[in-house]
Amino acid sequence: MNIFILDKNPKKCAKSLWYSSPLRANKQILELAQIMSTALSQGFKIKNKTLYKPINSKNPICTWAEHPENFTWCYELFKELNSLFIEKSLKKKNHSSFEKLNPIFKKYRWIWYSQKPVKIWQNSSMFKTEENITKAYNKTIFEKIKNDLSEKIISENQFNKQKEYLSLAS
Repeated sequence: MNIFILDKNPKKCAKSLWYSSPLRANKQILELAQIMSTALSQGFKIKNKTLYKPINSKNPICTWAEHPENFTWCYELFKELNSLFIEKSLKKKNHSSFEKLNPIFKKYRWIWYSQKPVKIWQNSSMFKTEENITKAYNKTIFEKIKNDLSEKIISENQFNKQKEYLSLAS
């Protein structure tokens, strides 16, 4: 379970993730839904049958998301990724996780984003010693798309486009 923090601004982060790895951007919507469901049920003690079952509550990213400002940042990323999902998908409708959980997450998000940035970022990337969190996640996403190429999940052409986008984004 992870959040690819490619930029500290959730709108830019969503765009960077979508254009560097659409496969992971789609999966990130589901993972954010799981992380925020766990944060609400475990950290905030919200009881709601619609929430996804909690995942490992000791997962550092779930603990991180329990902080109201961090939860709100996750929610903003969740919304932005869903907007890109609608724009880029053939069906032109919400991701199923967004459809199911957005009303609950929207109710419990905290309004803060324009006033206060998130103070502490959770680095769960492959590059834990990298001090710059966005650089750590950009390196991680690059390693993952290299792996996608070697496993033939993406073509050489897709790899080059994603690699080009990452070098422009960093």
